[in-house]
Amino acid sequence: MDERVTERVVSQFLAEMDGIEELTGVLVLAATNRADLLDPALLRPGRFDLLVDVPLPDREARRDIFQVHLREKPVEKDLDLGVLAARSESFSGADIQAVCNQAAWEAVRHVISGKGKRLVITSESLLKAIRGHKEARRP
Repeated sequence: MDERVTERVVSQFLAEMDGIEELTGVLVLAATNRADLLDPALLRPGRFDLLVDVPLPDREARRDIFQVHLREKPVEKDLDLGVLAARSESFSGADIQAVCNQAAWEAVRHVISGKGKRLVITSESLLKAIRGHKEARRP
């Protein structure tokens, strides 16, 4: 995005936020995964006064996130969520969701191509999706 466009958008946003001061019962929440790119003007007193850092999920939380995203999907019987959680360190919940979706599509392609007889997400496809996701994130 052009730097001038960004500057105009931020200026307009700040003008709107400063106008909110007279209202009562209004709470403005924002979220970003790139706090390093925030305009310092957004963090001045009276705008976003409280910053809450939400860390990446730990191994147990990643295991739970895999469980949630695979719950309604056909997975192989002996799938070890602990292995998936261990291999997905530094992944966010969104990363894990993307991995699960990628593995699901891989299972669909496997059946459509005639290589598989039934639709099932395997450990192998999930680990492959994790590796692919790690590769895609590298700078």
